[in-house]
Order: sequence, then C-alpha cells, then structure tokens
Amino acid sequence: MKIALLWMKNNPIAVVAVILCICSLMGLVVVRFQASSFMKEIEERNSVVQKVINLKSTRVKIPSPDLDISVEERDITINEPAIEALKDVYGKMAVEYRNIFALAVDQNRKGHDPLLDGLFPDPGINYDKLYDARVEYRNAFESMLLYYSPTDIYPRLNAGESADMGKLSAEVELEQNNYLLRQGLENSSLELLTAKQQLDLSELRRGVAYRVLRQHASKYHIFVDSLEDSGMVFQIDPWSLPGPSPTLPDIWQGQMGLWVQQDIVQALGTANNIWNASMNVMQNPVKKLNNISVMPSYVGITTTGALTQTGILTTGQPNSGETRLPNGFLMSPTGRRSNTIYDVLHAKVSLVVDYQQMSKLFEAIGKTNFMTILNISITDVDEYEALQSGYLYGSGDCVQVDLIIETLWLREWTVRLMPKSIKTLLAIETKDKEQQ
Repeated sequence: MKIALLWMKNNPIAVVAVILCICSLMGLVVVRFQASSFMKEIEERNSVVQKVINLKSTRVKIPSPDLDISVEERDITINEPAIEALKDVYGKMAVEYRNIFALAVDQNRKGHDPLLDGLFPDPGINYDKLYDARVEYRNAFESMLLYYSPTDIYPRLNAGESADMGKLSAEVELEQNNYLLRQGLENSSLELLTAKQQLDLSELRRGVAYRVLRQHASKYHIFVDSLEDSGMVFQIDPWSLPGPSPTLPDIWQGQMGLWVQQDIVQALGTANNIWNASMNVMQNPVKKLNNISVMPSYVGITTTGALTQTGILTTGQPNSGETRLPNGFLMSPTGRRSNTIYDVLHAKVSLVVDYQQMSKLFEAIGKTNFMTILNISITDVDEYEALQSGYLYGSGDCVQVDLIIETLWLREWTVRLMPKSIKTLLAIETKDKEQQ
C-alpha cells in the first residue's frame, strides 16, 4: 500500500489519466443508456411524422360512376372530408352496380317463362304437369317457325320450306304448251322447232321457273328444311316423345335448351327484320336456318363445352378460401364458365347467309341476351344447286356459316326455378345448407 501511494505521489499525471479513463467509461455507460432511450423516442416520433406525411399526401385511385371515364389517381390528405368524399363515390358506385345488375337480370329473364306455371322447382303432387310439359315443349318449337305477329310473346321466324318442284314443273309445262299453241305447233315435236323458237322457249321456261321461285320466296323471311318436323331444325330432347313419365331434371335441361334456341331465333328475327312485312328471303341477310343444337349441361361443371375436350371441371363451388371459380380459357376464348353468378351453355348454329350482310347477323347475335360468338366456320354455297332444290336466295353471294355461341344465364333468377337435383349438381344446395 505504501509503495502504491509512493508511486501515485511520484506519478500524478498517470494517476489523473487513470481516474479520467474510469470516469469516461462510467460516463459512456450512462450516455449509451440515455442515447438508447433517446433514439427510440426519435424513431417513434419519426414514425408518427411519417404517418402524418402519408396522410397529408396519399395517392389514391378514385373510380368514376361513369364507366366511360377512366380511374383518376390523386394525392390527397386523408381526413374526415376526404373519407366522406370517398364514401360518396363508392356509395354511388354501389347504387350504380345494383341498378346495372337489376337491369341485366331483367334482360336475362325477359321472355323466358317456364313451360307451365307450377312446374318448377317441384310440381308436388301435380304429376300431370310432367306429361303436359311434353305438349308445351313441342308446341314451343313449332310456334317459332310460324308467321310473325306483334302480339306474340315468343320469337318467330316466318319460315317456309323450299318451293314445290312438282308444281313448278307443272307451271313450266303449262307455259310451254301455251307457247306451242300460240305458234300453231301444239302437236309438234320440240325437235321440229327452229333455233330461234327453241331459244325463245328456253328463255320462257327459265322465266316461268324463276317467277314461281320468286313468288314462293317472297312469302317468307327465312327457309328451313321442314315445317312439319321441327326436329329437323331444332334440338328437341327425347323426353318429349311418348313413353314413361319424364323426370324433372330432364325437363329442366329441355327448358334451358328451349330458352337458348328461342334467343337464337330472336337474334335471327332481328337480323332479318321479322317485323317488316315488305322484307323476304331474297333481301334478308339470313337465307336459311339449317339447324340449331345445344350442348348438354353446364360448361365447366359437367362439360367442357362445344370447342374442346380440354379443361378443368369443378363441382360448381369455389375451393376453400376462394371467392370465385377460375376462368376457363382452355374451354373458350372468353374464359367464361359456369360459376356462382351465372351458368354457361354453348350452342351450335348452321345457317345460309348473304356474305355481304354477315355483319348484320353478328350484330344481332351480340345484342341478344349476352350471347357471344366463340367460333365461326364459313364454306361456299352453290346457289344454282339450291335453285334446283327449290331455294331462291336472291342475287347476293351466299355462304354456309357454322357458329358456336356462348349463352349466359344469371342465377339470380334461374336458381328460384331449379329443381333440387340441379342445385345439388351446381353446388347451390350445399352452399345454402352451409349458410344455414
């Protein structure tokens, strides 16, 4: 101890230096502790300041209730007035959405009444309705070929068959005999006619045949192969034939198929100005309806549709945690498939159309009940061969157009009519039980 004190007396500077080092270390500990608290406080303040800055200048996207106006991006200050303004915008959008959806539902449902009142979703003990549905079903197809009337509830085509070639030949034969009579050659062989007489007679025969065909074509807006057998034109399901009682699911599928075909007939009537009595086959864009067929069941749930065999089928219910079913671009170019909002059905249509007026057909289809053309195939038509079969299409160049058409059916109204088994198929019944 004495030695240490002696050393400290002889080395005062070193002693002071040691004391300063010790004090510095202790001071550093204190400063570090205080600095840590200070930095934490500064970080908290910076966080608050940054939030204030963000609120003062936040970039938001403000949609417009007017769909023609693009979404606007703007830097705004998030405060009570701004929040109220955004609430007003989104409130107007919600009202607009409800109005548009209601309009879409009304449009989709318009003209699509069930075959019989009380038939869907379950006729109960009224089993006779299942049999009566057969008659109403077949009558609906026959009525679509009849003459148009503004009082008709359902669409019509004012269709006609080809001209009777037997009557045409009789008319030509009568005119030929009259010509020979006028020439004093009624009992003469045609080989005895002069070259000029043969030419005149040939022109006369051709003119008479064309007149008969023209008079026949002027009566109708479109040709079909048969008026007596509507099954040659439309897809009529076999459950409507005499036999055992049809099942309600079969009748429902038939009902859906009927609605699809009625919409297609509506589009054809629009293209052909069916309400204009002065129009006829020779002027109209659509000359002949070869046939319509509807793909059975629901695209994406029980079928991949009319375009391909490729695609993923689901039960009609989104996966756990999902809010919507995936698009089906493997099935169609639109990607639309049956989902929780609407069901999708595909139809095939074969027509003879004036090539220069095809746009009228496409426009009419696009304006009818959310229908979309998915595929088009065009092949040439021999108009002279058609003439020999009794079809006069007019002066335009005609082609055969084969279409695949997509139709949409909003569940907002169809689900109320669906039989229980159909709801189960579409996972609607399961969803309802889960919500309960």
